[in-house]
Amino acid sequence: MWTASNIVSGPPVDGRQSCIPSLMVRDATTHNITHTAISNLAKSKLFQKTFFPQQSTASKPPVGLQYLPPRWTFLPITDTQLHCAISKINPSKATCSGSVPNCVIKHCCSALVPFLAPLFRGMFTLDYYPEDWARTEMIVLKKPGKSNYSDPSSWHPIVLSNGLAHLLNAVVAEEISTMCECLHILPHNHFG
Repeated sequence: MWTASNIVSGPPVDGRQSCIPSLMVRDATTHNITHTAISNLAKSKLFQKTFFPQQSTASKPPVGLQYLPPRWTFLPITDTQLHCAISKINPSKATCSGSVPNCVIKHCCSALVPFLAPLFRGMFTLDYYPEDWARTEMIVLKKPGKSNYSDPSSWHPIVLSNGLAHLLNAVVAEEISTMCECLHILPHNHFG
């Protein structure tokens, strides 16, 4: 009820999308306004600069570097691994538009696993990852409790990914984590 009250009594909206106020960039030392973003394009560019600051150039590995042999062979995904990953997903977590929602995956688990497991195994066999699964959507939300939403740092990004891609990645991440622990690949003081 409280959430519904906040939505109804919130700021005006334009076509069911919240309006982001003009964003102002201030000088770090003088705190004077140096730039104001008014158009959606200018706001998008400012958010991009705020959320994704320019990185230094990535270093390349030395020429002729000899890698150690693999410690294990990646095995095809099993139905059990898929059931386990589905049991851990949050059904209320959002996915990107056009994607299977997590609640459908969770509630239709027994019907989906016989189709998804061979699909995931085939993707590894064929070395194929759908281009649409690599795309994500980012929405920008207000950080709660901020007094000035004209400051770009008063907002934070939320990334939405494809539900099936997220599921596949969860299975692979769990396999890597398990094997690293079983084979003592990570140092003892490594946490997180």
